[in-house]
Amino acid sequence: MRWFLIALLACLLGGLWWYLNSVMPSSIWTEHYHVPGVEPVFYYGWGAATRLWPVVLVGVLVGGGLIWLLFGWFYVRAEKADHQREIREWEQTVKETEKHALAEFEERRTAIEELRVQSYQRIERAEQLVDAVVQREQTLDATLAAAHTERDEANQKARNTRFAYERKVKQLAAIQQRLDNVTRGEHV
Repeated sequence: MRWFLIALLACLLGGLWWYLNSVMPSSIWTEHYHVPGVEPVFYYGWGAATRLWPVVLVGVLVGGGLIWLLFGWFYVRAEKADHQREIREWEQTVKETEKHALAEFEERRTAIEELRVQSYQRIERAEQLVDAVVQREQTLDATLAAAHTERDEANQKARNTRFAYERKVKQLAAIQQRLDNVTRGEHV
């Protein structure tokens, strides 16, 4: 909006120059118009502006001051409008950014929640596996203990059987020797 006003002011100044350039050659300016005994001096075109510089200066200062005040007022309003527009644009950008940030936050929060649930499930599964391994270990320990007991019982039975066999062999040898003695005629 400010650039529009500056362009408008440049156009107005160009239009003023064009207007004055078309009006000045056909205008007659005079000096001492109603003074008795003095012949009036006439000026034409832009040359009159140089001779009548006090009038031109007053016109430029008054007219320029009023135009400058009016332009300043419009410029301030335009600047306020530009600032309000920029503020609205920034607010819109902030709202969109906030919306995107909230959406991304929700997305990440959902992903984190899913990961948390998966982690708890994996922990629970790991605990179940640990319990299963402990259960198997206990079962294997019990089976191993039973196998050791059975082995020890089998070894004991084997020892007992061997001892019984050795005793029976000794008894048989003693009986055989008695029998041999009886058959040879010896009496015990």
